[in-house]
Amino acid sequence: MTSRLARSVRREPRSDTSTPTARPPSPLPLVDLAEAVRRAVATRRAVRAGAELERPTYDRLGSWLLVVEAPESVQPSAVHPAVADLLDPARDDLRSTAWAVLELGGDVTAAAGRLHLHRTTLYYRLDRIRDITGVDLRDPAGRADLHAALRLAAYRSA
Repeated sequence: MTSRLARSVRREPRSDTSTPTARPPSPLPLVDLAEAVRRAVATRRAVRAGAELERPTYDRLGSWLLVVEAPESVQPSAVHPAVADLLDPARDDLRSTAWAVLELGGDVTAAAGRLHLHRTTLYYRLDRIRDITGVDLRDPAGRADLHAALRLAAYRSA
């Protein structure tokens, strides 16, 4: 069991080079088991919150790392005040629409496909989101903070 545990904590580099890595994996020595477990739990929580990772490892969290490592004192509403409007259970359709559009980089056609909606319905929802939050999700400049706030809220509730 100890050798299996050690292998899970200290990942061996894969011989598969089909996917380029931005940075090499950072294996932790067995004495840092508590940190390895913390990272594994945080990664699992990020995946539950909606992180779409090619390989679900802490080293592959990308921008989700900012969410995972955000101090508890940082609340989603501090990142973007309008996130509270989208987190209202009565507006779940708007939250899921905003999430899909933001996660797909503003691609309305892909978001409509993911949500199984007609594009006209999606545009109607985007207009409602803009009216409620003041953020036009079709405009890249205005959506980054709302996206971060939604991710943080999803992570904290996962």
